[in-house]
Amino acid sequence: YVDFAGDRQTIDIGSGPVLINCWSSTCEPCVAELKEFTERAEDIRGAGIQVYALTLDGLDPSGSSADDARAIIDDIGLPFASGRLTKKIVQVLFALQNSLTVRAGELVVPASFLVDSSGQLTAIFKGSLTVDELLKYATSQPKSPAQRFARSAAFPGRSIQHEVLSRIMEKSDA
Repeated sequence: YVDFAGDRQTIDIGSGPVLINCWSSTCEPCVAELKEFTERAEDIRGAGIQVYALTLDGLDPSGSSADDARAIIDDIGLPFASGRLTKKIVQVLFALQNSLTVRAGELVVPASFLVDSSGQLTAIFKGSLTVDELLKYATSQPKSPAQRFARSAAFPGRSIQHEVLSRIMEKSDA
């Protein structure tokens, strides 16, 4: 990503869960979400979660600017890494979202992507994310492929126990 000073930065994956939060200065739920992250920063850090608040502002020349986003970050006093998404990162996140979720579509904000310490994407949050939801997901990662499969379902229910499905889940764990 690019920080607000214009320098390219790397997202540090490997030392704990990472939340990549996509937002815009024109999105009221986004700003409210960032305020909650700021208010509950101690809880987030206590769980070992790193937050990267990355704005879409500045990607569309006719839209809001990165300066608008930086002003909000400064006003809130966000204590986490922040900056701008690049078009390439947006394309990657868009592709991930559309290949892994039932309701594909545009990358709308707020949207957050939770990555575990091994670099595995563990959750996509479409819409506002509360700190309580973040803590729940980041601290209770399912271990087995069957647990991850059940947690990824769009609706509650039961999965069909079948040897083919079991082999597929085992391969996904490799």
